Amino acid sequence: MLQKLFTGLLCGVLLGFVMQRGRFCLTGGFRDMYLAKNNRLFYALLIAIAIQSLGVYILIAAGQFSYDAGAFPWSGTIVGGYVFGIGIVMAGGCATGTWYRAGEGLIGSWIALAAYMVTSAVMRSPHLAAFNQQMMSYSTAHNAIAETFGLSSWPFIALLVLVALWLARRELKKPKLAGSPLYRPKKPAWPICCLKNAGIRLPPPF
Repeated sequence: MLQKLFTGLLCGVLLGFVMQRGRFCLTGGFRDMYLAKNNRLFYALLIAIAIQSLGVYILIAAGQFSYDAGAFPWSGTIVGGYVFGIGIVMAGGCATGTWYRAGEGLIGSWIALAAYMVTSAVMRSPHLAAFNQQMMSYSTAHNAIAETFGLSSWPFIALLVLVALWLARRELKKPKLAGSPLYRPKKPAWPICCLKNAGIRLPPPF
């Protein structure tokens, strides 16, 4: 019991630190794509999904555990996704962003976090059990593309990994802005550098 509490606390602290320092937020990632034409967070999401998919299916192939996606409740997914999308836009962030912003002390994130908890408890209450069952009844037999078409999952995973690697490589090849922490100004060629260190003034281009 204590081991689970300690490991859970450690993983939570590390995950929260990474998300807060990286400003990881799904809402912000999609918002930046359309408003700021910045795809960095979206690429980070694809890379995370690719790593997770590869790791999970390797463990499944090794027989470490089994996984069944179950049915796909398309009606509940559409309605719930639409309502949740409105909520995260009004709250200014998804659940991930809300958690670390609440830790930073933002009052709006505290209100959004409380609303998440209340609405989640209400939807799981017995009063809405019939509504949930009705929404879950409209579903398909499979919840995975590979199972739907009777194909192997590995071609889809390989395609996702290749796309993620290509996007990451393209992003890393972009020139860094002067304000970016990854920016490193190029040093002049060694003869010019030596002349400057010697205190010799050079013409304007140098």
